[in-house]
Amino acid sequence: MSKFPGISQTGGNARADSLINKLDSLTYKNDWDSLFSITYPLLHTDESGKDTLEILCAAIYNAQYFLFTEDLDSLKSYLDFIQPYKPWFSGMKSPLEGKLYSIEGYYAIKSSNDFPGMVALLMKSYETNMANGYVASSITPLANIVNFYWVRYDIRGMEYARKAYRTVAENSLPDYYRCIACISMAEMLSLSDEPGKSHSLRKRSRVNHNLREPYII
Repeated sequence: MSKFPGISQTGGNARADSLINKLDSLTYKNDWDSLFSITYPLLHTDESGKDTLEILCAAIYNAQYFLFTEDLDSLKSYLDFIQPYKPWFSGMKSPLEGKLYSIEGYYAIKSSNDFPGMVALLMKSYETNMANGYVASSITPLANIVNFYWVRYDIRGMEYARKAYRTVAENSLPDYYRCIACISMAEMLSLSDEPGKSHSLRKRSRVNHNLREPYII
């Protein structure tokens, strides 16, 4: 029996994993119309018999969209919707858990300029992804932390850049994550006593990214 009224926890994770992969693909393409055509029916029709993970997936990806568009009221409404479901993550090892912590971290900085709170939540995202076995996804919150330190011209972001760089060195990860780890290290080196080293790292990365915008979570 589900602890959440009207929502089933049956069906296994294969269907939800397929949904996550589909929504990730649409997010990277900025194809929000197609994403909403999937998520809105899950959220705004009769919930009876739906899988809990699918409900959370739809809400978290919608929240991510409103983060990117800086619609903080809509983002907050989705975060509030998700709150009663958070205990369900315990022991599930879902990639959605780390993604949610990152979204909450960005809400902390955007809604109340809570920089320490943002760093703490993004680190929780990193630690959760690592503990759950999603090593590639652990790089993104570190890179986003570094980016905020870099915007502030604060060399204290170096510890997070080193962690990201070390993680990609020790694991076989897709090029995208290796590239953003290189960018993170380059950002911090540009603030250090060895700024020349940042240029070679930037050349090694092939990510076309506005350095003042967050990476896809």
